[in-house]
Amino acid sequence: MESVDLGHPIGVEAGGTSYAEIDDHFYDTAELATPDSGIADTSPTKDPAEVEKEKEEWRVELAKTEEEIQTLRSVLGAKVRHANELKKKLGITTLQEFKQDVSSTLTSIRESDAYKKTSEKVHQLEDKITHSETYKKTNEKLHQWEDKITSSGAYQKTNEAFKNVGTKASQAANAAGKKLSDLRNSQTFKSIEEKVGSAYSNVKAKVTGSKSETNFDEALTDTATEQQESNGTGPAPETKVPL
Repeated sequence: MESVDLGHPIGVEAGGTSYAEIDDHFYDTAELATPDSGIADTSPTKDPAEVEKEKEEWRVELAKTEEEIQTLRSVLGAKVRHANELKKKLGITTLQEFKQDVSSTLTSIRESDAYKKTSEKVHQLEDKITHSETYKKTNEKLHQWEDKITSSGAYQKTNEAFKNVGTKASQAANAAGKKLSDLRNSQTFKSIEEKVGSAYSNVKAKVTGSKSETNFDEALTDTATEQQESNGTGPAPETKVPL
């Protein structure tokens, strides 16, 4: 069997250069020289003085642009402060702004095409579900169960018991309120109220002009004695022991 001469080993060209070396050399020189890449500025064919002149022009333009940015920031800050002052004068709070932003966002969402399409799809799906035979059968079963439960004796007894409890509670509350009103209008309650008011007035009159604890105690004692005398139950007579 004769051997086949491939001419050169796989991966090596006739000149002795491998494909890997060719690829590396290709990737090193494959970048295009663009105005922004910086390759054109350092090329040997360009005058260094011209390159330096271009860089100086770029520095001046950059400084001017940064100055304009700073000016715009200052103007924007002044406008924002002025807007905040106007909002304070108008009584517009941060919470009101937040509510307005939320409302505006929700309005934008509702008016968007995506929301309208989604809402339309949901309505279509809802119509399909409600008109399906499965939904109709399930709804019918639920109504049948509800009728059976409400018609059962246990349900009716429980419902009647709750009604009776509510009626009795209402009657008890009305009766208690009526009794309390009758008690307030009774002669006994009015008499007690008058006695308490009279005792307080007497005590207050006797301690007027003096804040001492002794005078207050004496006033209480005198008032109690006066009430006992007015009721016919005077103080107990002193028992004299013979010497």
